[in-house]
Amino acid sequence: MIAKSGRLIVTRKIFDENERPKDESPDQDENTKLAILLLPRWKFIEETEDTNFHGIFTFSGFEIIGHEPDENNNNILRPIHNHHYYKAKFTDGQLVEIKIMGDDDYRLPVGSLFP
Repeated sequence: MIAKSGRLIVTRKIFDENERPKDESPDQDENTKLAILLLPRWKFIEETEDTNFHGIFTFSGFEIIGHEPDENNNNILRPIHNHHYYKAKFTDGQLVEIKIMGDDDYRLPVGSLFP
């Protein structure tokens, strides 16, 4: 993602095993034993890193340009999207320019790097 600060940030999602409390007390009641068993086995960790990217990065995205009635239910409005490809230029990790790419540029693969 491009942060508000203009930096290209990578987010990693990691699953790690939770440590379960040891069931060492013989006088634990049934509710405590059950609570220990119901604790989630895995925890979710999200790490972010500034890529300090230098170059041009292409990506795509949608712009909502309006709404229209849903074809199955006229009481629901669904968004009308306009798809764009973008070219973002980074210098020493800082976003310096971003443009919507022209019709001839759509052939570039999303996420491509080029001089």
